[in-house]
Amino acid sequence: MKKSKKVNWSNLVFIAILAVFLIPQSRKFIQVGFNQLLVKYNPIAPDAIAQDEQIQLNPFDYRVRTLDGIDVNNPVGKGRVTFISYWATWCPPCIAELPSIEKLYADYGNKMTFLIITNEDPQKVEKFVNK
Repeated sequence: MKKSKKVNWSNLVFIAILAVFLIPQSRKFIQVGFNQLLVKYNPIAPDAIAQDEQIQLNPFDYRVRTLDGIDVNNPVGKGRVTFISYWATWCPPCIAELPSIEKLYADYGNKMTFLIITNEDPQKVEKFVNK
């Protein structure tokens, strides 16, 4: 009499999840989704700093190059709020925070300066933005 082997589904599910994380194309998608959930439902996100506790930086100019190759001086700390984000097309947390940055821009775009800074090739960034 032959014994039939039972399939251990928990092992198969574990192997499937592991495979998804090891395959770069699916790993990035999952990491971005997970980071978006963390941004949206983060129970330990910092609160806004009370105005009397805020510290004014010494004003300075932040020189950056636009995607068009034009060098621009952006004043920081000179009477206008500046949002600065160091960003990359390959970074899942960076990609996950884009919807939050877009919402912030929709709410405050005319009232503050936004600098999204990367050292990647401008053509690669433009391709990502258009996608």
